[in-house]
Amino acid sequence: MRKSVVQSDGREKPPVKSCRPVYILFFPAAVFYFELVLRAFTVDRFFDRGLWYIFLFSVAIGLAMAFIATLGGRRWNRASGITLIVLSFLLVGTQLVYHNIFKEYLTLFSLSNAGEVLGEFWKDALLGIWHTMLPLLVLVLPVAALIAFGGRFTPQKRTRAGTAVCLLVLAVFFYLFANRLILNSTAGIMSDRFVYAETFAPKLAVPRFGVFTTTRLDVRNTLKQSAAAPLIEPDSRAVPASSPEPVPEPEATPSSEPEPEEIHYTPNVLEIDFDALIEGEQDPVIADMHRYFREQEPSMKNEYTGMFEGYDLIWIVGEAFSTFALDETHTPTLTRLADEGFVFTNFYNPIWGVSTSDGEYVATTGLIPKNGVWSYYRSSFNYMPFGFGNLFRPLGYSARAYHDHTYTYYDRDLSYPNMGYDYKGLGNGLEVAETWPESDVEMMEKTIPEYVNDPNFLVYYLSVSGHLNYNFFGNAMSAKHQEDVAD
Repeated sequence: MRKSVVQSDGREKPPVKSCRPVYILFFPAAVFYFELVLRAFTVDRFFDRGLWYIFLFSVAIGLAMAFIATLGGRRWNRASGITLIVLSFLLVGTQLVYHNIFKEYLTLFSLSNAGEVLGEFWKDALLGIWHTMLPLLVLVLPVAALIAFGGRFTPQKRTRAGTAVCLLVLAVFFYLFANRLILNSTAGIMSDRFVYAETFAPKLAVPRFGVFTTTRLDVRNTLKQSAAAPLIEPDSRAVPASSPEPVPEPEATPSSEPEPEEIHYTPNVLEIDFDALIEGEQDPVIADMHRYFREQEPSMKNEYTGMFEGYDLIWIVGEAFSTFALDETHTPTLTRLADEGFVFTNFYNPIWGVSTSDGEYVATTGLIPKNGVWSYYRSSFNYMPFGFGNLFRPLGYSARAYHDHTYTYYDRDLSYPNMGYDYKGLGNGLEVAETWPESDVEMMEKTIPEYVNDPNFLVYYLSVSGHLNYNFFGNAMSAKHQEDVAD
């Protein structure tokens, strides 16, 4: 091995050789190493065909990095190489910490709102870093190696044109090879091709293609969203003027003989003139949707229809709540609510991509959220006539929504009013103690007097006391009741 020479000014003289293979191979190896570490700590099944895709993409990405890191003199090559590896470390390290906290992968859409998240949950972020300290220490090894020893094999001058072209050609080849293998993999409903080319689902993409490729797919998805039709401005949103009139029940025909009365249920049909909508619609896709809905068979009313007519409604979404917390001694009211009335025992809720907000979106709309965006926020720009507030107001009900955490979080200050609610949260008319998390009991005590004397009311509560952290030092509500659950 050629030894380095010390110059007259005391600095180490770089090797004479213009480019060393070990420097080029370092980048593909480092990228694949990063992927393996993330996979080991976030993916249940380590060995599957996804590992092959990840290897091919890692080689392609690493060779592209090597091309950039050999474009100039020694100073450029050294600085750009370290920069690329550090950025790679930050990308993977951030995903490790985020996944440790939320059991999901971070997307660009969520990252765009990271300022608000970090401002409110910086303690949780620090705790997440602490819990992922071991994988982060393992992950940092390529960075440390390049900084400590990279100077010995960093090229002192620009790579020859032939070598540079070779690097690019090889990078493109490995990318296209992986691309072709994936596009040919069409078996199953959620095939590799479907996850790669036709949807964006980070929880499925990272185990199959790696975090670097998933980030590229995230950029593609974000650009596609930006190029889509612009959102309607909030001021121009339509609000339903009235609720649909129910179809009157047919009157029973008198009978001379006391036979059991047969109940005839009528269909649930909204008064919508689809023919007129089709005739006046310029967008062929929307016109096709009108035709589709026009041809659908309506569901029938049943013995539950109208059962609660005239009743008031208090709707509570227990954020992060689990039936594991039910106890007749400590939570008698919640236990009674869970055991009486309508109990759905065959209900399963996945971990949605935007966790709390997506779960709330499903609960309040009955719709499946879209991957990679905040669906509830996006709904605030849509016409939502079936939002409960919009349904109840025309019936003479007051409609209120409350949340005992920051009122703008997940842009609830946009989505809740669009669902028809008068909304109050922390910082917007709801005055509760700013602890973490805040007290749902205090929220109830402060808000019940506002509506309890209304002739008819609809109230929607989104709680926060069940939020992480699940310990006695990072959760004020847990600390408050520590003695109650000492046994």
